[in-house]
Amino acid sequence: MDNSNQFQPNPQPNGPTPGKGVGIAAFVVSMVAAAFTFFSLVLPFTFSRFGNDEVKDALAIVVILGPVLAFILSIIGLVLSSVSKKQGYNGGLRGAAFGVSLSFLIIDALAVVSILACVGCTLACMGLTWHETVEKLSDMVGKSNSFIPRIW
Repeated sequence: MDNSNQFQPNPQPNGPTPGKGVGIAAFVVSMVAAAFTFFSLVLPFTFSRFGNDEVKDALAIVVILGPVLAFILSIIGLVLSSVSKKQGYNGGLRGAAFGVSLSFLIIDALAVVSILACVGCTLACMGLTWHETVEKLSDMVGKSNSFIPRIW
């Protein structure tokens, strides 16, 4: 019997796939950005009714810094995803990392713009400029024993 016509699968290379590690890193970074977005935009509304003033102050910091950190991580995820593609990896994790990073980059950009608009409106209602606010915050941080300054 002649075995030369039977189907023989293509042998898989034994070495590491170029760009796969970077693709996995891009996916992990995009998931961390998603977690920061979730925790900064959803979680504070859940716990804002509970706890003392220190918990509420910490939640305010999370709401402000979370989208900014997630925005930066989303950009890093996009860059890592494109580096992985340039190295020749076209796996599903790289594509998922690109999609998740891009979607959360858009969500976090909207969140950062809305946070800046809210802070600007609040300062305008209080009759303060950005410069005066920075001076007051630096004075409060310098005089305070706490890491989180008490604004109100």
